Amino acid sequence: MKADSNTKTKARLLVGIAIGIVIVGNVSIFSRLPTLSDVQTRQCNSQASSDFLEAELDAREQDVLFRKSITHQPPLKGNEIQSIPYQLVETQEGSFFACNAPKTGCTGWNYFWEYVRTGTWWEGDKVKRNPGLIYGHFSKLHGTQWWHWNRTEEEMETIFHSTEKVIVGRNPYIRFLSSYKDFLHRADKNETQVSFQVFAGAVHDRLVKNQVDTSRMILGEQGLIVDHINTVSSYCRIGSVNSTVVRVEDQALWFDAFLVRHHLQTLMDNYTEKSGNIVFASALRRDSLLRDFLPQIYGRETWPSKTFESSHHRGTANQLAEYYTPAIAKIVTEIVWDDLVYFGYPLWTGNVETFRLT
Repeated sequence: MKADSNTKTKARLLVGIAIGIVIVGNVSIFSRLPTLSDVQTRQCNSQASSDFLEAELDAREQDVLFRKSITHQPPLKGNEIQSIPYQLVETQEGSFFACNAPKTGCTGWNYFWEYVRTGTWWEGDKVKRNPGLIYGHFSKLHGTQWWHWNRTEEEMETIFHSTEKVIVGRNPYIRFLSSYKDFLHRADKNETQVSFQVFAGAVHDRLVKNQVDTSRMILGEQGLIVDHINTVSSYCRIGSVNSTVVRVEDQALWFDAFLVRHHLQTLMDNYTEKSGNIVFASALRRDSLLRDFLPQIYGRETWPSKTFESSHHRGTANQLAEYYTPAIAKIVTEIVWDDLVYFGYPLWTGNVETFRLT
């Protein structure tokens, strides 16, 4: 299957310029964003841009679109593998494991993975009103349809360690604020009862200081779903598995290439047509110019796209200034440190003027 030439062209051009990568030890860390002169040298006519991107992508695509995180811990055993929430995605052409942690666009992806796995879909309007339908469906399976069902530990280990694993990350400062909004909704509390600063301190007590009793006094148990506040790295066990990591904020650049790489384009088209649901759609075009996307290249704005939005959508990316202070940002940085390292997100001081998505 071939990628749409327009899509592949703009993805190659923008990715090749926007992101550099360097391997430090065994963790992928982004080296730098381009200088203005770097960008200006590529602001040429479309033919020259096409020549540049065709020459660059073959060397860069695997390292830039799909970054590698290498394990530095002993290989996981069968009983440990069962507890990791990876989904085995299988097509006629191949297979891979996907880990979509909460608050990373996981709901849209989980509906699609279920379609790939079983051909089952729910109508779009129903999903938007009640996005949790998929999780109720999963709970009814009682594990009997998960990939490791009825496999020996040796079989699980062989399959898991020999199959590519793809992990989706999200800017941890935005994700943490979204988790706070979720907590308020689930616990039926308001911001006066539990402020963002109090929430951050309580989560820090629980996850960093391991003071569970102290945090429970503030957070309680109702409404607090630990995997919504834990890091993506912890949820997906990065560091324990060899992984391919991608970022939500770069999805306009890697989404189409990802579908082609894993032979999912036709399945995605069919799923969208049948269900009316959308997982993601990039709005970049073949004639998109670099000079029109400097804010995105420098991580100041999101890339143009359309995403799955449900009643759980919090819109927190535009609310950072309302909630963060330097003191809160410092606390959250300690909580989400793993994701800053493994996904290459920039540290932040809490000053909204200096915030970068990537």
